[in-house]
Amino acid sequence: MLFLLMLFSLTVILWACGGEKTPKTTEASPETETKKSVYFNVSLSTEPSEVKPKETAKLVFSIQDATTKDIVINDLEIVHEKPMHLIVISEDLSFFNHIHPMPIGDGSIFEVETQFPSAGKYRFYLDYSPKSVGHRLARLDITVAGTPPPPVPLVVDKTDYQVVEGLKVTIKPEKPFQANDALTLSFLIEDAKTGKPITDIEPYLGAFAHFNIVNQDHTETLHAHPLVEAKSKDERGGPEIGTRTIFPKPGVYKIWTQFQRNGKVIVAPFIINVAEGKAQAEAVLARADSGVQKLKITVNERGFEPTNFQLKSGIPAQLTFLRADEKNCGEEVLFTELGIRKHLPLGQEVLVEFTPDKITQYEFTCGMGMLRGNVLVK
Repeated sequence: MLFLLMLFSLTVILWACGGEKTPKTTEASPETETKKSVYFNVSLSTEPSEVKPKETAKLVFSIQDATTKDIVINDLEIVHEKPMHLIVISEDLSFFNHIHPMPIGDGSIFEVETQFPSAGKYRFYLDYSPKSVGHRLARLDITVAGTPPPPVPLVVDKTDYQVVEGLKVTIKPEKPFQANDALTLSFLIEDAKTGKPITDIEPYLGAFAHFNIVNQDHTETLHAHPLVEAKSKDERGGPEIGTRTIFPKPGVYKIWTQFQRNGKVIVAPFIINVAEGKAQAEAVLARADSGVQKLKITVNERGFEPTNFQLKSGIPAQLTFLRADEKNCGEEVLFTELGIRKHLPLGQEVLVEFTPDKITQYEFTCGMGMLRGNVLVK
């Protein structure tokens, strides 16, 4: 018998937490008007109803349109070879698992079986992408029955490398970690005994690595990939694999780097401290032109520029996005609360049009939610 553990009204922005909001209405382009909803509820149940340590449990997920309450059926994009990516992390960040609920029957529910090593609370980060609106992240919790063990202290690493499965994995940021400061984060993989560079890293879920990043209090989470994707299953990578990322606020973070070699997935964990960054720049005011607010936003290795800008309520806005280089994950831009999703081809200007209808603040992100910016409406 299925037992409903919890039902979340989730936000649709990667870093945001809180309750469901009423979707905003806009005088938007036809692309926006055809959207059914930009908000979804994710429900979770388990078999058995009481989950116990070291015993197999089935996790069952379903997604409902938060407006119509209809179950979304066969409406998820395949992203990195799977329709869903579920990251399971213990409350103290000592346990990590990356698994994939799969559709069953008519596709209205998704299931996966797993085990938990000990009693206590676990956080779920569920990545999924409805075809109509793009990437979403659901945050859910589960409590495993029994007496939890003492939490494992989260201590910043004293060295810049970890040895796992006979491999030495060295973390190589291009500069010190600072909040809101984009950087290239690379990992060098060598044989732990000989120091020989490893060049036979296999594609895992369509990429040479997956980087899962969570801060100490679980309020920030990032899921990053190498900027250069594997072109085929036969291609090999290494010894150095890197990505571009931004840590949204200071504090202690844990990074789980996943890669595959000889058919085995290897996880190298790192604990880092992110220092306080520079104060964010003041919001740029869009210029008025023939009754339209206009602004150009560049997407480059530093993210969105400008990151913050200001619009006036009730006046049509035209935002021109230009992806200037490949050193970023900005292949898409999402205004999740407006239901706007645009592909950003390299070197091509892309127009986003809408009319802000009230005094508020919108967040926009790249397709993976790593890059983000804010629109202040006054």
